[in-house]
Order: sequence, then C-alpha cells, then structure tokens
Amino acid sequence: MIAAALAAAGVTPARAQDVRIPEMRFSLPQEIRIPEMRFSLPQDIRIPEMRFSLPHEIHIPEVRVQVPIDMVLRDMTAAVRSAGGVVDEAMQNRDFRAEQIHRETRTLAIGAAGTLELSNITGSISVTASGRNDASIEIVRRSRGRTDADAKTGLDRVTAIVEHRGDRASVRPNYPNERNSPYSVSIEYIVSAPAGATVTISSISGGVTVKDMKGALSVRLTSGPVSVSGGGGRGEFRTISGNITVTDVASDATIDIGAVSGGVVLERVKARRITAEVTSGGIVARDVTAEAATVKSISGSIDYSGPLARGGRYELQTHSGPIRFGPTGSTGFDLQATTFSGGITPDPSLGLKTTSTSRREVRGTVGDGGAAVILTAFSGGVTIGGKR
Repeated sequence: MIAAALAAAGVTPARAQDVRIPEMRFSLPQEIRIPEMRFSLPQDIRIPEMRFSLPHEIHIPEVRVQVPIDMVLRDMTAAVRSAGGVVDEAMQNRDFRAEQIHRETRTLAIGAAGTLELSNITGSISVTASGRNDASIEIVRRSRGRTDADAKTGLDRVTAIVEHRGDRASVRPNYPNERNSPYSVSIEYIVSAPAGATVTISSISGGVTVKDMKGALSVRLTSGPVSVSGGGGRGEFRTISGNITVTDVASDATIDIGAVSGGVVLERVKARRITAEVTSGGIVARDVTAEAATVKSISGSIDYSGPLARGGRYELQTHSGPIRFGPTGSTGFDLQATTFSGGITPDPSLGLKTTSTSRREVRGTVGDGGAAVILTAFSGGVTIGGKR
C-alpha cells in the first residue's frame, strides 16, 4: 500500500529495495551486543544498540529481502520478533514438568533519590513506589526440569547477583556457561522502591510494570509489554516486540517511546515533550498535554488528542494508516496537512481559515495560530477535530 501511495504522489519507490539485517551470533553467558540497525523505507528507521547477558548461544542468521517497501516492513518485523522469541524457545521446554521455586527478599538502603538497575533474561519485573528510603526486592527463581532433581539443580546453578554500594544498587541474573541444561530457570523481580529513585530496567523476555515512580525511568526490552502508570519523571521506554502503555503520568521532562513491532497507548499523560515512534503498530495518545509532540508510525494509525501549547509544535506522521488529530483547549494553530492517498477532513466547527487547499494538501489557521501542527499520511486519510 505504501508503494501505491507514493506512486500516486508521483514518487516511484515501487522498485524493490535491498534491505539487509546482518547475521548475529551470541556466545553466552558473556555480554552480547545487538548492534544499532538502520533502514530506509523510505524514511530512516533506527533500532538502537542493545546489550544483554544470556545463558545460551544464539544465532540469528543474516536476513536479506529485496521486495517492495510494504513487504520489507512485514519481513523486517518478523525478523526482529524472532530475536525475542529465540530466548523464549531456549528457556522453555515442554518436557520440563517438574518445578522448584525459591523466594528471597533483599532490602537495600539507597536513599530517597538513589539509583536502582535491574537486568534480566526471562521473567517479569514489577516496580512500585514506596514511602521508604530503601528498596525492597523480592527475587523469585522458578526452575523447571524433567525431574525434581533437575529442577533443584537449576536453582542451585542459576542465581541472582545483588550488588549495593552507597546510593546505588543492581540486580542481575547469573547463568552457568553450559549447553543442553536439564532445566530452565526464569527470574521474577518484585520491587518496592523510593518514589524518587532513578530506575533502569533491561530484559530479553518478560513484561515490565511500573507504578507511581517519580524519578527518571528507563525500560529496554527485546520481547514483552511495558506498562507505566502514575508518577512522573523523565521516561525512556523501548521494545522490539511488545506493546507500550503509559497512563496517568505527569512529568516536567521528556517521555521518549520507541517500538519496532507493537502498539503504543498514552492516556492522561503530561510532559514537556513527547516522542513516540513505531515501525509496525498504531499509536493512540488521548488527553495528552505537551509543549511539543512527535508521533510517527511507519505502518499503523495515529490518534492524538489534547490541548496545545502556545509556541508548541505537533508533528504526526504515518506512511500507511489514517491520522486523527483532536485539539482541545483555546490555543489556535497553523495547520499543514498532507496525504498522498486519502482525504483531508477538517471539522467545520474549528473555523479553519484556509490559505491553500488541494486534494493532497490543506494549509490554514485556526484561531490565533499559536501552535504549529503538521500532519502527514502517505496512505490514509487525515481528520482534524470533530466528535470522537
């Protein structure tokens, strides 16, 4: 559809493009690096470098595709999904029916504004704000094997390393350097931390849930959903395969979101600046307050609503999918709306004073023109205002 839309605009990228995802090999448990990857489809896509420490050797073969752009998106999404799925496959075995569980709790005095780093391979991570100056971390190791003895061996060999020095603490998994283990072990972290702490989370496979934290927060996943609610602070949330949900967050800093394959939902979010970029998936931003916002999807719809700031800039862009922009409040805006395949529909109640109108582009001003709004859809309609 993207190729057809560009062709309708007089652009001719329908000719096949060569996209190469290089072969990647990981020898474990040494630290491995997934290098930064960039694609042009026709816009630049960047998957940032990610580092993990894993228990097995992983080999992701080189992927080459030479197809039109919409097929490149589909094949690329499948390729990056496999990076997360390969860990699940390595860590799970249907023959492992015996289970052993070990729980321990560590209390770490990091102070009201300390730093907590949580890294994992497979298993969920949840972090909730507390009114204390220490962090309480419950570590749940769940080992599966063919027999109870195998499962117990897993608990003996796979551990979680906790390090604490001053106002900094970290937790990371420790897997032995062995192959064809007769067990698989996942580790869950259940954390209660000072609300103002800085928290950094990285994991290969497993969901992350964070509630009411007010300090800076960074979450990077290969495969799994991210859910952040309450609190507020500078936030960076990235996943290769998984949905990202942010609700009821009030921050005076930047919130930066990125996903390769997965949807993004922001509801009742306030921040100085919001950036959300997705390769394959839709973006919903409802009741969002920001001085500036950049929302982009290569393949997916965009639905944005909220008040505008005077002097703010709001840029929404999708290559394949519709855009709905619902401004609220009294601040006016200068509008530039463009689509190569689809209609542009401003709601009459906006009182848009157009300066240029064509089938593909509408320019104009609403009210005092206090903000700048740029809406671009290559294949899909653009709707401005109107009832939901």
